[in-house]
Amino acid sequence: GILGLRPAEGGIRIVPCIPEDWPGYEATLRWGPGELRIRVENPDRVEGGVCSVVVDGETWDEPVIPWPGEGRIREVCARISADGPGIRKTARSREAGDGDRR
Repeated sequence: GILGLRPAEGGIRIVPCIPEDWPGYEATLRWGPGELRIRVENPDRVEGGVCSVVVDGETWDEPVIPWPGEGRIREVCARISADGPGIRKTARSREAGDGDRR
């Protein structure tokens, strides 16, 4: 999916994949009568991997964020971290010798 937002059964899965120099992004998704307001933060300037997700102010551990009910808005914040899963080595880190070998 675009920017790592992937449709899933009953909701959406967030697997961010953005340029390392982006500080993050915001997106609003509408499906039926509900709305997801998504903010992805990238303080470590990495290309991907989510360390934490918060939905409506609560830590979220499930893989899918469900669409809200009719007339509802769900607030989502995902923070990409160098310590999170699925981190990709960047060109800069490969040049420094700590990435994949060519």
